[in-house]
Amino acid sequence: MGIALPAGLMRFGEEHKAWFWAVNGAASVLASVLSIALSIAFGFRATSLTAVALYVAAVAVLHAYRPKPDAQRA
Repeated sequence: MGIALPAGLMRFGEEHKAWFWAVNGAASVLASVLSIALSIAFGFRATSLTAVALYVAAVAVLHAYRPKPDAQRA
């Protein structure tokens, strides 16, 4: 679960480093609060399935917004 930030940093480089740290921090706080609320309201199974769906969506977004290869490299 902790591989998303390093993978994103390696894939998108230094230009977007601050955004990755900001999104990571906000997502960590939001996820911990929402997971407790979801567990209380709907149970642990629903919370786990929601987490799986969100991780799949994150992987899909990473693949969709892949940086374009440099045209000068051959």
